[in-house]
Amino acid sequence: LILTKSREITSSDAGSVYLIDRRGEVPALWFKVAQNYSRPELDFREFAMPLTPKSLAGYVALTGESLNIPDAYDLQAELPYQLDRSFDRTIPYRTRSVLVLPMQNQEGETIGVLQLINRKIRSDIILTAENAAESTIPFTDWEERVLRSLASQAAISIERNQLHDSIEN
Repeated sequence: LILTKSREITSSDAGSVYLIDRRGEVPALWFKVAQNYSRPELDFREFAMPLTPKSLAGYVALTGESLNIPDAYDLQAELPYQLDRSFDRTIPYRTRSVLVLPMQNQEGETIGVLQLINRKIRSDIILTAENAAESTIPFTDWEERVLRSLASQAAISIERNQLHDSIEN
């Protein structure tokens, strides 16, 4: 629901939610859910990846800083993070504008990441690799502020659900 509403507010074509798992020896970032308006037939599966600053979500999870990227293919080489283009090549897709936000609890601890992809000029556009450049625009500062607040509310809700599940178990 948080991802759906975040995408609606921003006219984002796609998005995903990651949760941090610190229970093991090495912390992991779990890809939990994804949505893609232009490719609704895609079946996203949950998976874990190492928690490192090399990915966009990993960087945000570790630093607590937001990333608002107008074109993810045009990142400077010296940045600690880069877009993994393998997903785009596989389906085919073109990730352009990206907004990645930390999901922080009341103590300011990052428990997950909300990632929105491709803010569209109109919400009903079906994006392709060919039309992404002319059909997407950067995320605004206003959207970043509003969604950062929403991401924090999501973090609190997720923590409550995890606590409830823990009590039930």
